This record gives sequence, C-alpha cells and structure tokens, in this order.
Amino acid sequence: MSDLIRSRRRLLVIAALFIGAPGGCVSAQAGDPLAGLDGYISSAITDSLYGTARVTTENGQLALELAPRLVGDLEHWHYDTFNVVWRDHRDGTNLVTFTLDSNGQVELMKTDVGGPTEEQPQMKRAQGAQK
Repeated sequence: MSDLIRSRRRLLVIAALFIGAPGGCVSAQAGDPLAGLDGYISSAITDSLYGTARVTTENGQLALELAPRLVGDLEHWHYDTFNVVWRDHRDGTNLVTFTLDSNGQVELMKTDVGGPTEEQPQMKRAQGAQK
C-alpha cells in the first residue's frame, strides 16, 4: 500500500472521529454494508456531467467504472460508503456513498470525485434499469 493511500486513510479516520460516524464507528470494518455486496451492483447509474457509470464484480470484489479510463476497486468503508482505489494510481482514492431503494438496489451514488461540490457526481439509477 502506498504512503499516499495510508495517509489518506489516516486522515479519513481522524475526520470520522471529529465528525462522528454513525454508531460511533470510525473504521472501514466497523459497520457492515447495509446490503450484501450484490445489492450495490447496478446496470447503469447516470449523471448529466459524467454520463453512465457501472458497478460490477470482478474476482468477487466490487469495481466502479465511472468513465472508460476511470476504473477502480471498491473497498468497504462504513455501511453504504466505500473507498474507491482507482486503478491508475495517479487518480488516488475517493469515497463513494450509495443510497439503496426499498428493494435493496442502488438508487443514488454520491462521490467526492471532481472539484467544487456542484461538479461532484450525484448519479441516479437510469430509468428502467434493473440489475
């Protein structure tokens, strides 16, 4: 694991301590995903700026394709939040939070990718999309 990733994780844990993560948990292993990993797989989630993204499984692990050249592996962080480690190490890591519908399918995905808040994706399940 690179020093950049280690220091990013350390900062996230410290931030969680000050902000107060749900249930008082501050580590990636503390809160299990609210859905099984299959619940996060989505056929298509879209955003007007970023277009269509997909969450899939590769070798039993979740992967996120946000753009053709922006692909990363999702590591569970806390409940419905995952740390995405981009496969191109120059892209670093980001947090991705999912909102699930009453059927346990991805309804909304938010991530801290991008610059200002208004440029950060808030992707919704594509109309008529099923897993």
